[in-house]
Amino acid sequence: MKLKLLSIALLALLSARCQEKKAENFVKDNYTKMDTTIIMRDGIKLYTVIYIPKDQTEKYPILMERTPYSAGPYGDENYASHIGPDSALMHHKYIFVYQDVRGRYMSEGINLEVTPYIENKKNNTDVDESSDTWDTVDWLIKNIKNNTLVVDDNTDVVDDDAIKLIHKRSQIKKGDILFASIGR
Repeated sequence: MKLKLLSIALLALLSARCQEKKAENFVKDNYTKMDTTIIMRDGIKLYTVIYIPKDQTEKYPILMERTPYSAGPYGDENYASHIGPDSALMHHKYIFVYQDVRGRYMSEGINLEVTPYIENKKNNTDVDESSDTWDTVDWLIKNIKNNTLVVDDNTDVVDDDAIKLIHKRSQIKKGDILFASIGR
């Protein structure tokens, strides 16, 4: 009886480990990772990590997170074990984008914590979080095959309606840009 229980416990442990390994490889098996820098209007380069579905039969929406807490793991061969703000979303073929904000980790520039918004930008040196987000979205739409839906999940207020819309992609119109808190 003890041998039978030990065998069952060992099988359960091996099965759990296999499931863990399968989850670890899901991102690498289903996404191509691209590490790049995106040049902002003032010439500062922001480090950006992009995960693109390997299935290129259609265009996918973009989920973007700009963060002061590291866009890593860094390097084209170093994949995250999960991507997206919700573990279920990585199974629904989105383009996931993580970007180090100014002056943090691999991005150039000076980090001002919460950069004050500049309403009337007079030249390319008047930059803030909104201009960096705009420049990033502009680059992504022009350089990554996508359906132009961009969701920025780096705000401080939870927006359940935006999360529901993301899960029901068919209700979102081409070209929509949503800003919602769905951070990881």
